[in-house]
Amino acid sequence: ISDNWLDISTAGNYTDFPHEKSLELMSRVAGWVCGRNGIFMDFFGGSGSAAHAIISMNRADGGQRRFVLVEAANYFDSEILPRL
Repeated sequence: ISDNWLDISTAGNYTDFPHEKSLELMSRVAGWVCGRNGIFMDFFGGSGSAAHAIISMNRADGGQRRFVLVEAANYFDSEILPRL
């Protein structure tokens, strides 16, 4: 583990989802990989943390980031949609 991860929590606390990723973690990763105009793909969409982070980042800095979430379980209606 490098210093890049020691100042943030990896676990989220926005929902009761058992393995929620933190907004800070998703924002940091998205900032590194897609800049202000890229596409962020999350193949484990679960609680919607990545989408929430992208929307928040775009609102904060006027970015044009987009996201793709993949969720194979039934969490879209119960977790992701209400969160977004």
